Amino acid sequence: MSSIFPPTAINGDQITLPDGTIYEFSDAANGGPRWDKIGGSGGSAVWASDGAGGYKLDTSSITDAMVIDDSGVVTLADDSVLALGASATTTTTLQTLSNTNGIVGSLQASGNDFVAKIGQASGAFYIDANSGADLFKITNGGIITGTGSVPASITGGTSDGIVVSDDGRFYFGSDSNGFKAQMLFYNPSGQAASMGSNDIDFFIKPGNAGGDIYIRNYDNTDDALRIREDGLITGTSSVPTDITTGAVDGLVIDNLGSIRMAKDITPAQTHIDFFNPNGLIAELQTSSVDFVQKLGTTGAFKHQDSSGNNLLTLAWNGIITGTSSNPIDGTQDGLVIQNLGQIRSSRNTTSAAPHRYFYNPNGLIAELQTSGRDFLIKVLGDVILQSNDGAYAIILDETSGTFFANSDNTQANGSASKRWSVIYAGTGSINTSDETEKTFHELSEDQEWDKVLNAVEKTEIKAFQFNDAIELKGAENARMHFGVGAQTLKANLEAEGLDPFKYAVLCWDEWEAEYEDVFETEIVTPAKEAVLDEEGNVLEEAVEEVTKEVKVGEKCVLEAGSRYGIRYDEFQAIKAAVYDRKIQQLETRLAALEV
Repeated sequence: MSSIFPPTAINGDQITLPDGTIYEFSDAANGGPRWDKIGGSGGSAVWASDGAGGYKLDTSSITDAMVIDDSGVVTLADDSVLALGASATTTTTLQTLSNTNGIVGSLQASGNDFVAKIGQASGAFYIDANSGADLFKITNGGIITGTGSVPASITGGTSDGIVVSDDGRFYFGSDSNGFKAQMLFYNPSGQAASMGSNDIDFFIKPGNAGGDIYIRNYDNTDDALRIREDGLITGTSSVPTDITTGAVDGLVIDNLGSIRMAKDITPAQTHIDFFNPNGLIAELQTSSVDFVQKLGTTGAFKHQDSSGNNLLTLAWNGIITGTSSNPIDGTQDGLVIQNLGQIRSSRNTTSAAPHRYFYNPNGLIAELQTSGRDFLIKVLGDVILQSNDGAYAIILDETSGTFFANSDNTQANGSASKRWSVIYAGTGSINTSDETEKTFHELSEDQEWDKVLNAVEKTEIKAFQFNDAIELKGAENARMHFGVGAQTLKANLEAEGLDPFKYAVLCWDEWEAEYEDVFETEIVTPAKEAVLDEEGNVLEEAVEEVTKEVKVGEKCVLEAGSRYGIRYDEFQAIKAAVYDRKIQQLETRLAALEV
C-alpha cells in the first residue's frame, strides 16, 4: 500500500491517484485508520485496517473485495478483478514476482500486448492444477511441455479441447463424429489450411481454393512432397542417391510424378502389397535384377480400357487371354491377343514384313513373315513339322529344299480317307528295287503264279469317269480315265481259288467316322456399365461380359467308310508277265508247226 498511500497521514489528509480517484484519510478517533474514496469515477471504496497489520478494500458492492495482509499476500474476493495500469505505451512492468532467488517473473504491458516474463535464465512459466501437478510449462528456451495425465475426456472424445502432454505431444479432442477442424492455419490470404477429424478419419485440408499441401526440406528450397488441391501428387526435384542405389528401404516421389522405391537387399523383396476384402491380391517385388509382379493367391493381372473392358489378362495359372474385340485391320503395326486365345498380328505394309522373330544362342533362327497375300516361314536351318511325341516329322531341308520324313519308310503321304487329288512331278516315283532288300520267289513253274496271271488276264482295262467328277462337272464335262476295277480283280483272284489280299497289287482300307465337338457361348457374367454420381465419380465399376465355351454336342465331319485300290505299278508288272506267257505260248506253238 505504501506505493499508493503515504506511510503517515493525519485525519483529513487527501491524495489523488493517477486515474483521478481521490481518497481522504480518517484516523482512529474518526473510525480509522482508513482511506475513503471521495472523488473520481465509479462507486464508493474504503481502504481500512484489517486489524492484523494489513488493509482491506470494501467497495459499494463487494465487502473485502481485496485484502493485503502484513506479509504482502493479496487476496481477491470471488467477484473482484485486479486491474493493473500503466500510463505509458512502452514496455512497463506492472507487477514483479520475487522469492529468495530474486525476481522470478513479471507482468508487463507493451502497447497492446500483455507479457508474462520469466525472470531467471533457468526458470520456466508454469500453469498448475490445484493439486500442484503441472498442466502447462514454457521454459526460458521456449520449450513447451504439459501434463503427465491426459484427461480421459480428451482421449475419449467427450470434450472439445487441446492438451499438451509432458512428453511434448499435442492431444486434440472433439465431442463430435462429424468433420471438425481442430487446428487452423491463417495468413494474410485468410485460412490457409486446417487439420481435423471426421469419425475415425484424419484430415489435412487446404483452406482456400487453389491451395496445396507441402512437405518441404529444412532450408525451404525443395518440395519433398506436394499434394495439390485437385489431388495431384508431386515431389522432390532431387532424388536421394541412396534410393537410386538401393542403399535404403524407402520411397520417393519426384517432381515429374515418378515413384521410386528402394530395398537395401537383393533377394526377393516386396515393394508394394495390394489388398481388398479377400486378402492379399498382388505384390510388386524385386529380386536381384528382376522385377516381379506376383499374385497373392488366385486371380489374374488385367489391363483394361477406360470403360473397364479387359484388353489383356494373365491368369494365376499362366494362361493369357485378351480383348473381345479385334482392332487389328492391317492398317497399323501391332499385335492383339483375343479372349479366345487368338493372337492377331498386323503390319502396315504389303511388302515382306516380319511378324515374329525366334532366337537361341545361335542367333536368329526363324521368322514368320507376310508378303502381299503370302505367309512365309524363313529359317536358318531345316523346317521341321513334328508330332508331339517326336515319332513322326516332316522336314524341309535348308540346303536342297528336299521335303522328306524324319525316318525311313515309316510315314504315308495321305490316307485312304484323305487323299491328294493330283501329284505333279517332273519324273516318276522311284520304288525300292535293291535286291539286297528283297526275298525273291521263283513262280515260273508255280501253279499259283499261273492262277495270278489268269486272274489279271481276265481283268480288263476299261474307260471310266469318276463319280465325284460327274457330280461336280456333269457327265459331258467329266474327263475320261482308263484303268481296271479293284473289285473285278478281287473276284477274278477268288475265282482262281486264291486269297486276293495275299497280293499287294490289291488294296483295301477302312476308316472310322470322325467327329468334332460343337460348342456354344455361355454368358457367365453379364456386362454392366459403370455407375457414376452427378460429379462423374465412379460408384460402381464397370463389369466386362465374361463368357465360356460349353460343349453341347458333336458333329460328324467324316463318315465311316472303306475303299479298294490298285497298285498300278505291280498290276502292270503282272500284266507284262501275262504278255510274256502269251508270247512263250505262241512261240511254242509256232515251233511245233515248223517241225
